[in-house]
Amino acid sequence: MNKWKLFSCFIFAFYSYEFVFARFLQPDPKREHVNSYSYVGNNPILMVDPNGEDSYVFYDPKKNGFLREATFEAKRLSSVYKTPVHMVPIKSKLRFWLEWNKMSNVDCVSLLFHGSEKTININYKTNDYLTTLPSGKTPLGYPAVFVGLLNKQKIKEIRLMTCQGGNIDVSNNMARTLSDLFQTTVTAWDGGLSYINHQTPRKAGLSNIAFAIDKGREPLGMVEYKPGQVVNLIEFNKDALNKKIHQKEAPLYTPGKL
Repeated sequence: MNKWKLFSCFIFAFYSYEFVFARFLQPDPKREHVNSYSYVGNNPILMVDPNGEDSYVFYDPKKNGFLREATFEAKRLSSVYKTPVHMVPIKSKLRFWLEWNKMSNVDCVSLLFHGSEKTININYKTNDYLTTLPSGKTPLGYPAVFVGLLNKQKIKEIRLMTCQGGNIDVSNNMARTLSDLFQTTVTAWDGGLSYINHQTPRKAGLSNIAFAIDKGREPLGMVEYKPGQVVNLIEFNKDALNKKIHQKEAPLYTPGKL
């Protein structure tokens, strides 16, 4: 960690520490702890936070939602980034919009919901959706929040854990749209998504049989989108709780030629 001695202070990148009184001089910008001047919630053994950056797991908390999967995902992000992780239960599109716009300087955001190529399904019973369509409608015509209206946060990585969110046959799928909007890497799924023991993501079974019949090809599974339409194949490494990019890249797909 970079540090310079300045009078009676050490400057640890984002935070200035006054060592005579043993106090940090700047509050955490998100003020998520009871004492905003505490460093990583007084847990410096397990956490570091040189730039005031955190990670977030937005998830569907309903009975058939993703609480257990979200809990494991939060542990994974904590292991990868070594910074605080916030689990955010989302029950409506308004709550999603409000919680998203509260973030700043983010390491990673993981989104665990049901979904399709152009839609994140927050609650179908109340018509709560996010969409890639500027009209503010889902492909079936239901009212939704256009993701282009979300605040343009600085985010290192977005993990889109929905079925079909990274379908390479759809030029304006959710993963491509988020990658271009936020100029960041988005990992997503081409085809259906399920979990092993509510922890490790994998290709879904029966839904991918239907996918193969409908699309005339096998689903790729996890893919990585980068700004400019670059698509890479991804392999999930369970032991390392991380991802590996295959040597072989998926074909490049250009909007308008699909």
